[in-house]
Amino acid sequence: MSSSDLVVNAAHALAVASTHVEKASENFAATVERRDLVQERIDALTRGRQQIIGRRQAGDQHPDDGASLALIAADLEGLAPMLLDAEAITSDAKERCTAAQAAVRIAEQTLEGIEAFEAETALIAHASRLDQLLLETVRRFNAVRQRIGSGTPKWGPSPALALELRKLQAARREL
Repeated sequence: MSSSDLVVNAAHALAVASTHVEKASENFAATVERRDLVQERIDALTRGRQQIIGRRQAGDQHPDDGASLALIAADLEGLAPMLLDAEAITSDAKERCTAAQAAVRIAEQTLEGIEAFEAETALIAHASRLDQLLLETVRRFNAVRQRIGSGTPKWGPSPALALELRKLQAARREL
């Protein structure tokens, strides 16, 4: 498999992973919305129950309070398992979203690694060409210096280049 095939495959994997994140995020948002609707209904019923109890404690009792409280209790009883189911579905959707996001990070890191490898490969080839060119130039320069009898070279690598070359040699354990 060529290096360009690796880049294409890694980019494709990233695109697929990104699509999965979008879908998982949309699904997660939808499950949160459904869970929140159930929770809001429970909260509204609880507030209604508290209002009736508060009103009754203040002495304002209505003949249908008992039936209203019983209906609220039945609704709350019916909504409780719905909320548990909605929370479980939301939790599962969140886990899938988190896993999809992790897959995107892995795909990004893979693509970055392949791109860095490609860049390094190209730089090695370029540096090798420059090495050959510079070596040939220095040899010709030395030959000309010998012909004219010049003792002190009029050119040398800049201190910055010499330092970087020494660092490379040291890193390669060539010093």
